[in-house]
Amino acid sequence: MSGPRCRLCASDRLNAVLTLPRAPRNIQRLLRREQLADDRSMTLVVRACEACGLVQLDQSPGRHYYDDYVMTVSHSPQMRRYQQEQAGALVGRYGLRGRTVVEFGCGDGHFLGCLRQAGAIPVGVEPSRPFAALARERGFAIHGCYVEPGLSLPGSPFDAFAARQVLEHVTDVAGFLAGVRASLTAGAVGLVEVPSLEQTIERERFYDFFADHVNYFTAETLEALLRRFGFDCLRVERGMNGEFLVAEVRCGGAAGVQRGAAESSMAGLSGGGLQASMQRLIGELRAYVGSHVQAGRKVGVWGAGGKGIAVLAAAELNGIALLVDSDPHKQGAYTPVSHLLVRSPEVLLSEPPDALVLTALAYREEIIRELRGRLRYRGEIAVLGRRLEVERGEGGAGRRGAAVGRSADVADVVELARRIRAHVLRMTHGAGASHVGSCLSIADLLAVLYGRVLRVDPSNPADESRDRFVLSKGHAAAALYVVLAERGFFPVEWLGSYCGDGAALAGHVKHAGVPGVEASTGSLGHGLGLAVGMALAARRGGRAARAVALLSDGECDEGAVWEAALLAAHHRLDNLTAIIDCNGIQSFGTVEEVLKLEPLAEKWRAFGWGVREIDGHEPAAILAACAALPLEGGRPSCIVARTRKGCGISFMENRLEWHYRAPDASQLRLALEEIGAR
Repeated sequence: MSGPRCRLCASDRLNAVLTLPRAPRNIQRLLRREQLADDRSMTLVVRACEACGLVQLDQSPGRHYYDDYVMTVSHSPQMRRYQQEQAGALVGRYGLRGRTVVEFGCGDGHFLGCLRQAGAIPVGVEPSRPFAALARERGFAIHGCYVEPGLSLPGSPFDAFAARQVLEHVTDVAGFLAGVRASLTAGAVGLVEVPSLEQTIERERFYDFFADHVNYFTAETLEALLRRFGFDCLRVERGMNGEFLVAEVRCGGAAGVQRGAAESSMAGLSGGGLQASMQRLIGELRAYVGSHVQAGRKVGVWGAGGKGIAVLAAAELNGIALLVDSDPHKQGAYTPVSHLLVRSPEVLLSEPPDALVLTALAYREEIIRELRGRLRYRGEIAVLGRRLEVERGEGGAGRRGAAVGRSADVADVVELARRIRAHVLRMTHGAGASHVGSCLSIADLLAVLYGRVLRVDPSNPADESRDRFVLSKGHAAAALYVVLAERGFFPVEWLGSYCGDGAALAGHVKHAGVPGVEASTGSLGHGLGLAVGMALAARRGGRAARAVALLSDGECDEGAVWEAALLAAHHRLDNLTAIIDCNGIQSFGTVEEVLKLEPLAEKWRAFGWGVREIDGHEPAAILAACAALPLEGGRPSCIVARTRKGCGISFMENRLEWHYRAPDASQLRLALEEIGAR
């Protein structure tokens, strides 16, 4: 008996990469009470095609599954803003004011409204009868049909099209795209949006897979698919905090068979990592909910979308007191498999649980603002991620994920930064070594990174899943050695040997023999390139590891920095962060005198990076910037940290000579007194 074949290229080289034994048969058809007894789960198998790269499910929903489909997100203010910006950019960029744009799979017509507001003439195609009726009520011309080869729509051919969050549902992708092309003029432009498989892989989200989505795309496989069927990709970016892949295309030449980018998808999913992360997160959820229930506390869940329904089914959580969702179409119905009644968030005003598990990840910040504001919710909030991140409420115990900015977090990193400065002063004094000013300017950055942000394990420095940190300005080695010792990578006593003959701790960062150091550095301009390689390797290996490079501003004089920046943007490495220590002074003068860099932030933006400027000595600002990573989905991140050379010591701050000078005994005593150390 033959096995499954790829629905795109018909290859039988399909590898199972994830199995969900307790999955809902669908996530859009919520249940009435009388349907619960007949509801059954299913086993969902996710496969990746070695030949064309398409990641897909064995199952398909059936020919008429979408006749009564209802799964809207236009109730979200964040989504409404996103769609308005998206429509405005499409119409403005391609001169579509006064021209007809057809949206395939227009849903309730919200995006059609955004197109009309931007000046286009919108037309919708929607097979779902409920959705088509909602869109017609809004005054739009709607064609209630499926998109198939030979499709003939009144008013076609059209100048432009949109297909947003449609391709993931389509079993006959070839037929769908043939129908789209048949409706367009030669050279028509369009927008294609799908959920990002890259985001799923990077964040280890097993709950992104459910029966309603039969296809899953990376940027490479989406672009290869569109080229195969005659669309030239003008740009492919990540949107909505990285949740979606957005391709802008133009009808090109004849459709032809082209090999897809199989390597990217297979590399990201092979090795069983997603299966293991599923078991780990399910275990954490069960333990979290169980501990609250055992203590007599109530636990609720926010989110009855695909992710929420999938994770509730897989985890088999006992004791969930309530489930809320802001979509009125879902309220009053029951979820498949987990059989929870969906209620309005307003119930939290009268029946607040002690803890709330948040599953609607694309709207995380929006929901938390509403919870803490209008809904006056003061309990714990646990957010799904690679691990369960718990934000403590008022009066409740809880734990937090990295980089969240509580007052306790700030106090901890301030103390760690103080210890870094004290050790560095003693080390450079004892060794008569240089670069004390450069070390002091990054003390706060290192304290936040190693105290709250980087996922590293001193007991297992070679853990493949660890984050990678590269101190590109390797002359500030003393500060890195200190924070590694303080974190327990090696004994603090080693610091006394700094710069000694034959010592492990050399004057510039040394990798060999020093646990926790990822790479030897000091020849300026190379650290970012190393971090790019680490981020790219993690991406292709399917690991969630991040790479962070800390550069000096003077180092940005080097052309190699900008070559690496271009490469990172080209590969959309949003698991990479560059932090620029902008203290304004380099070895022979100010940065302004040696080689002007400003406007530095704009330069990084021009190279395709997401950028944020912060005070590099304000722990709360550093924490907030790190918590927002990646700053833009699908782009590497650059944090421009405004710092002061020699920060913390009054007679060293912003003084060129402390780039090279070592403190003598009296200067050491004064400096230690200033920071409250002995």
